[in-house]
Parts: sequence; C-alpha cells; structure tokens
Amino acid sequence: MKGHAEFPELDKAIGDHARTIVAGDLASAEAFLSDDARESHRQFASKIANGSIKGFIALGRSRIGFQHISKVRFLTEREPLLILNRWREENGAWRIASTEDLSGKRSPWSDIETPAALKRDNHHA
Repeated sequence: MKGHAEFPELDKAIGDHARTIVAGDLASAEAFLSDDARESHRQFASKIANGSIKGFIALGRSRIGFQHISKVRFLTEREPLLILNRWREENGAWRIASTEDLSGKRSPWSDIETPAALKRDNHHA
C-alpha cells in the first residue's frame, strides 16, 4: 500500500489563500489564480460581504494526477460558504486552476440536471 504523499508548499498555499479571503484582501487572493480561474473565483468572492468571514476550516485535499482538489469552509454569522478549488503547479508555484462555489449545496452534484431520457424513464415508474 502506498503512503500518503506530502505537499507542504500546497498546504501552505491553501491556507494562505484562505487567510487572504478571511482578511477581505481579494486582490491578494487573486494572486493565487490561474487565468482560467478568475471568473469563477470572482463570482464566489462577490458573495462575501466585507468583514463577514470570521475564520475558515480546511476540510481536505485530494490528488488527481498532477492536480489537487481542496475544500475550504469559510465561517460567517450566517450559513458558511464552501469553496472547492482545483490546484496545479505552474512555474514552481501552486495556482488555482478552477473554483467551484458549493455554498448551500447538499452535494457538488446538486446542480447537474437529470438527463431527459432518465427523467422520462423515471416518470413512468
């Protein structure tokens, strides 16, 4: 059985990115982004009222090939915000390749539509 691979630079980048969001420093948070992630990250950031985030919890990280997925919960006075980031190494630095806002979703799959054929088959059941 293979051991768990350690990526201390990535873990630091995940924490540093989350701390910039908690601090409300969204310009510094964007320094962690690849060009492809800018729009989805800005959509997530637009939900954050200045000073509304009280802290964060890094929920986990998984590896898929050369990319890593991290999930972070941001604590607010209301419902927490949940972000899923896909990280990759670019020119020796860890960058966010994509961001998905999971806030208020029961599952990351919640907003995927049921295919028409499956709806039709289940309708007659």
